[in-house]
Amino acid sequence: MNIDTSAQALGAFSVAQQVSANNVANVNTEGFRSSRVDFETTAEGGVAVADIRRSSELGPLASTTKLETDAGRTEAVPAYVQGSNRDIAREMVGMGVNEAAFNANASAVRAWDQMTGNLLDMVV
Repeated sequence: MNIDTSAQALGAFSVAQQVSANNVANVNTEGFRSSRVDFETTAEGGVAVADIRRSSELGPLASTTKLETDAGRTEAVPAYVQGSNRDIAREMVGMGVNEAAFNANASAVRAWDQMTGNLLDMVV
């Protein structure tokens, strides 16, 4: 058991959770383009963040009203804006996966800590 791989994974899944939280926070922001985390396998067999990519996919058009002033007169004019390209349901599923992976690696770190403590108790 190598504790370094679990520690690396904790960092990687923390970054993934932060990116997902940013996507959720901006789900209603006009023109927002979501990001995603790409993972890679390390030489030790662990997981690390390879890249954080911004999506090029456009969000749906949403109708809104825009105030326009013409010759001192203001009126509401229908307009369309680019919506966010992120679906909150898919994002929440991804956050659940990140949480489960983080918890599994945290359990491995706790087990390593307990084993080390027990070994030190035997030696002393």
